[in-house]
Formats: sequence, C-alpha cells, structure tokens
Amino acid sequence: PTRRSSDLVIAADAPDSFVELVSNKGMYVLDSVGEKYKSLLPPLPYYINKKPYYDEYANAYKNVFPITYSGYQSFCLRDATMAYTIFKFLGRNPTFKIMHIEGDFHIKNI
Repeated sequence: PTRRSSDLVIAADAPDSFVELVSNKGMYVLDSVGEKYKSLLPPLPYYINKKPYYDEYANAYKNVFPITYSGYQSFCLRDATMAYTIFKFLGRNPTFKIMHIEGDFHIKNI
C-alpha cells in the first residue's frame, strides 16, 4: 500500500545518542540528563528484561560486538522507548490505529 498524505509517522525508537550513552555508562547515566531530554524517554528507571531475553540477546550478538550489561541495558532502552512512545501517542489519539514495524528480536519476548 502507498502511504497517504494523511497518514502519520511517529519515531518510536530511542535517540541513538541516548542508546550510545547507556551502552557506554549504564542506564543510570540517564538520571543526569535534562528534563527536556527525558521527555524523549520512558519513565526512569525503565524495565530491564530478564532471562531468557538476555541469553538470547547475548547469543544473537556475540559475534557482532562485545556483550556487556550496559550494552544490554541500551538494548532494553530501545524496547522501553518504543513501547512508551506508542503508549503515549495512543493516549493522546485513542481513535488511531498503529502499525509498528520492527525487527522480531525486539518484540519477541515482550
């Protein structure tokens, strides 16, 4: 189908700068960002998925980059931000329908 001019597109993912920050310093570094920027994020602290999600993450990416807990926290930041962004949008626009396109790994265990 073709996108109509009346269709809305929302960016649901976490900004890359925050994902990188968490990957390097851990999720609690977000406590120090300004309120303006926190509005782009889910409520802090956000949920960190437990096993088996972590094990699947580590197995899937072990040959791509070093597996660290802060890297996993940044991965969970993406999940939490996407979910919260869509939740907020639907709260303001309850009659809208959402089609979320994402790789299956991010939504597999949610």
